[in-house]
Amino acid sequence: MFLVGCRRGLFSKGELREVVKKRTNFEYNLKRRHRLRNDYLEYVQYEKALDRLRRLRAVCESKPDRAASRPEFRVASAQRTKP
Repeated sequence: MFLVGCRRGLFSKGELREVVKKRTNFEYNLKRRHRLRNDYLEYVQYEKALDRLRRLRAVCESKPDRAASRPEFRVASAQRTKP
């Protein structure tokens, strides 16, 4: 799921780097000998928050009012309305 957000440009390179870093740390915590229940819970909470952010940004990207403010959209709609 997260890779879809990466390809669409929903996250900057710095944000992607930070996500990879955090996921790596979570994975290390889960592979250690004495795993804690809290390690799993923190990882799941982080992934849920990340998914929520990805969905929010995807919705903001696809809003029609944002598209209407782009010059290409205004020109195209103005050409359609002329008789």
